[in-house]
Amino acid sequence: MKKKNTVTIALVMILIASIIFLIYRQRKSTEAELFLNDWEGYICASNNEVFLLQIPWFVINKDIKLSEIKFDLLNLPDTAEIIKKDIELRYSRENISQYLINFYIKIKTPHLYKNDNLNLIIEKSNVKDIIPLGRWVFEIIPYEQNELRIREHITMSSGKNIDYPYYMFVVENKSNQPVTLNDIAYDSPNLTKINIKYDDNATLENNEWKDFPIGGLTLAPFSSKAVAVFMESKNPQKLYALKPKIIYSINDKIFEMPGDMYLVIISMSKEDIIRKAMR
Repeated sequence: MKKKNTVTIALVMILIASIIFLIYRQRKSTEAELFLNDWEGYICASNNEVFLLQIPWFVINKDIKLSEIKFDLLNLPDTAEIIKKDIELRYSRENISQYLINFYIKIKTPHLYKNDNLNLIIEKSNVKDIIPLGRWVFEIIPYEQNELRIREHITMSSGKNIDYPYYMFVVENKSNQPVTLNDIAYDSPNLTKINIKYDDNATLENNEWKDFPIGGLTLAPFSSKAVAVFMESKNPQKLYALKPKIIYSINDKIFEMPGDMYLVIISMSKEDIIRKAMR
């Protein structure tokens, strides 16, 4: 009887060990990472402005020690300075963690920089990966005091397929003279501007959009209006970062100022993330 019990216990231990091994092997086989890196970006900023560039990073079935990770951007313009960089955990659930790799950047020299070779370099456990980040345009303009101010704006559009994104903001004339908003400009080949519309109400709720005047939208002193740029994406699976250039005039003199950041992000389910990561 004792021998039989010993054999039974041994079989149970073998079974438990086998289950643990299979679970471990399955866990190891589904370890993966996914960087959202197919970007088309246009950033207008002044030469004393710090702007934020973010790369979403999904980690599946892995424990990440952020303190041991080294990361940087390759092929920024020569006059660019990374003021700060960090990695923040956005969420962690069902064995999937989403991080944001953040770079706070200042480009000191006004110029139009076009870059098809911007790369993220990330090193973990002495393994170095170089991740291409798509097409980027950095238009750096001289800093000046502006008579317009963006009071609020929509920061992001997110969905499975975003064919017609829109950039909306409320603009305020801070001056004591009329200011004409002439255009909202950007350089993004796959994100076509369809039209610009406006609403006299200074809010982004329950808007009744009107056609943008041919000669520009005039704002009376100390007044505000809502503005929307309606666009079409030629590639709804692409990621877009848009910080447009706002062009306005006072007494026929043209001025330029940076807008605020707007992102077009493809939303993904857990299954989407795993499928893309396993490719």
